Parts: sequence; structure tokens; C-alpha cells
Amino acid sequence: MTQRVKYAEGSPELLTKFTEFLAAIRESTTEELVRDLVAIHAAQQNGCTFCLGMHVKQAKIDGERRLRLYRLAAWPGSADAKFGPNKADLS
Repeated sequence: MTQRVKYAEGSPELLTKFTEFLAAIRESTTEELVRDLVAIHAAQQNGCTFCLGMHVKQAKIDGERRLRLYRLAAWPGSADAKFGPNKADLS
């Protein structure tokens, strides 16, 4: 089993900047569900199952529909993955 990267030890400056970035996103006008979908998609692209699980749970808490979460796994290959105005956010 591969050990997780300890970002705080390996690159504390980068972790600080990333934390500041996340705080700025939370304070922006971007909708919670859009932020959740983007975070899920980023975790998929990075192959991080821990982050994927964390972001999917948060999306459910924020009210995201299960069907959209299921479709996100196949996006953009799924012809029926209609995300409306959020589609551009995922690109």
C-alpha cells in the first residue's frame, strides 16, 4: 500500500497557499454545488480516492443529487451527463 504524501512536511509553503486558495473560493460567489462538482472532478483527475470520498460526502450534504454524482463519473464521455450551466465549470 502506498503511503499518503505529507504535504505539510514536504511543502509547507504550497500547503499554505492552497489553504488560502480554498478559503478564497469559499468566500466567492460560486455556488456550493458547483464547488463540490469541481472538487470531485479534480479528485477524479488526481486519482485520490480519499479526496473523492470526502468531496462526494460534502456534495451530498450540500444537496447534490445522486444521479448527477453518478453521471459525473462518466463525464465527459457520457452523452446524457447534462450539467447545464455547470458543464463549463467542469471543463
